[in-house]
Order: sequence, then structure tokens, then C-alpha cells
Amino acid sequence: MPPGGDVNIAASAAEGAAANNAFFLVPVLMGMLKAADVALTAKELWGIYRAANGDPTMLAKSLAEFLGESALERAIPGFKTADEMIDWLKRHNYLSGKIADQIKSIFGENRKEGGDVGLPSGSLREVNVPAGSKGSWDKRINGDLEPNTKYNLSNGHSYTTDDHGRVINVTGNTDKGVKLDRNNYQQTKMGHDGNNQDHQLHDGGHLIATHLGGAGDKINLVPMTRDLNRKIYRAMERFLGKELKAGKEVYVDIKVGYPDSPSATRPNIVEVYATINGKPSRYKFEQ
Repeated sequence: MPPGGDVNIAASAAEGAAANNAFFLVPVLMGMLKAADVALTAKELWGIYRAANGDPTMLAKSLAEFLGESALERAIPGFKTADEMIDWLKRHNYLSGKIADQIKSIFGENRKEGGDVGLPSGSLREVNVPAGSKGSWDKRINGDLEPNTKYNLSNGHSYTTDDHGRVINVTGNTDKGVKLDRNNYQQTKMGHDGNNQDHQLHDGGHLIATHLGGAGDKINLVPMTRDLNRKIYRAMERFLGKELKAGKEVYVDIKVGYPDSPSATRPNIVEVYATINGKPSRYKFEQ
């Protein structure tokens, strides 16, 4: 049977069950190494979200446990809303579009019954900010960032911060032919910040390159060693750029990790999960 065949059968069965009751099976692809399916009900997915009690880290861990071995193939983001969780499952081929819509419909019913599928109170603040350009750099994303905040930029990219105001997640579609202005001041300052935390020379590296539609603002910059920024990370950026020029759709989900110290702003790991025309690829960078 071709890869995904069992999943397609399970999806058909789930869609049939959905026509008869609300607690239908959700087919879950188990990854590349094991041809097996795990089934979740919409009620179980809802339970995972509610049990996390607004804690995105707990939600990510709980979902990873349910996904089993497939969690080894992809990083599970720290979702802030149930709808965001369903969108991620759909985008990474854990759910068909039809099944995802049906689950959201059931979640909508839970809303009416007193559930909360929106922003967990007190756990995350969302801010909409325009991406900067020369002569117009918004202070909210070019100064100290607020902790536990999701910044939605006008270029379609979203940035989530941790308890210490450091960017830990970036998501969005890359754009062909859209190049935003650089902020040379912020890049230089970010490079110096890295130099102060490690003996190597650093640049202010863009998490999403400007030639891929990434912002020039501070929020899109982290200290990167020159070897990483100018060679290794750049090689990935060029590859994604070629895919865009070939007419493919490229979506990125970037995880940024830091040393244990809360004052550390130089990441020690950056993981880029690029989905190109629905096919996922993972790039891991350490410094």
C-alpha cells in the first residue's frame, strides 16, 4: 500500500462517523519510520486543550504524547489556542481539511456551552504591529519586547516571546519578490550583544531573511556567529529562495532556544521547520 494509504482509509471512516455523531476519529500520521495510525476523538483533542489550562508548554507536551513517535519527526509548537492547534495539525498533514473544519465546528459548540477556544486569559497577549521600513521603525518591536506576547506583523509573520521577552517562535509564509528594509543599527547592536556573551564574532542574524519577506526590525534578529549567519544559515535561506522562485509555497515555523540563564539573549539552538508545497523539512542550527 502506498504511504498514507491507511491514513486515507482512516480519514474516510472518520468522515463517515462524523456524519452520525460528534465524537469522530481523527487520523494521525505516525511519521516516516512506522506505518501505523493513532486515532484521537474530537472530544480527546478538546480535553488535551482544556487540561493544559492555558499553558502552551503543557499543551505541546500533551499533544506530543498522543502523537507518539511522530513527535520525533516534528517539533510540537506551544499552541496558544485550540484553533491554532488544529491549524498546525492540518498544515502538517495530521488532519484532512474536512476533518479539521469538523473539529472546529465541534469546538464552536463547546464555546456555546461555556468553553473557551480563544486566548487563554492571562497567558498570552496579542499585538498587531506594522513591519518597519526606513524612517518608520515601531518602538514596540525595536526595543525591549514584552514577555508572553504574540506579535503579529503586517507582513504576515508572527513572533511569540517567553517569560523574559525573548523570541522563541516565529511562523509565517515566505514571500517571493518581497524584500523589506534592513535596520543596520539594530543588526550591528545585535551583533555586539552576541560578542558580549561569547568569544566569537557575531552578526545580527535575521530569523526570516529580508529577501524572503522577513522584517528588518529587531524582533526578527538574534545574535548569530558569523560562520552560522554568513554560511550555514544562509545556505538554507538561499535554498528556500530558490523554491519560492520555482513557484512553490514555503511556510516556516522557527523554534529558538536559549541557555538556562534568563538574561541570555544569544540563542544556542535555532530549528527551522520549512513546509514546501506541503512537504516538511527540518533544519537544526546550534552555536
